[in-house]
Amino acid sequence: MKFTQYFFITRERDDRKDIKIEWIEFVYNNSVYEIIQTDGRIKRWTNIEEVEKYLRIIILENKETMHNAFFDKSFKILIMKITNFEGTDTLLVYFNDNQIVETKDINENTLLELDANGKVVSMTIEHAKNQTEISSFTFNQVPKLTV
Repeated sequence: MKFTQYFFITRERDDRKDIKIEWIEFVYNNSVYEIIQTDGRIKRWTNIEEVEKYLRIIILENKETMHNAFFDKSFKILIMKITNFEGTDTLLVYFNDNQIVETKDINENTLLELDANGKVVSMTIEHAKNQTEISSFTFNQVPKLTV
């Protein structure tokens, strides 16, 4: 693994001096999330269990030179959760874990719950089979993003 001069200079900062090289290598090899920027640089994140924080690394487009590494306080993995209650034919979809501040009735069978910024937190569909005409559910994992 190679390093840019910028990487070494920023490692002297108080918020980065304790980041271990082994953690950086761990994120490099075991990212839970990755974005490839339009300039070709690669951002990767992984939780470092020892400190219970997500470490973000930035790798140059050659895929071997480390440019930056820091704990990303704003990073969180968003996982959509879908629950189908067969007994009541109710479908509950959670898009994030934000606090719900408003519920909107889309129609008599569909509720949309929003956070303080108006973002959708969850959706409930009663009589889901009739409302959506969906008889089964398939999950597809989308490959890592390219931005």
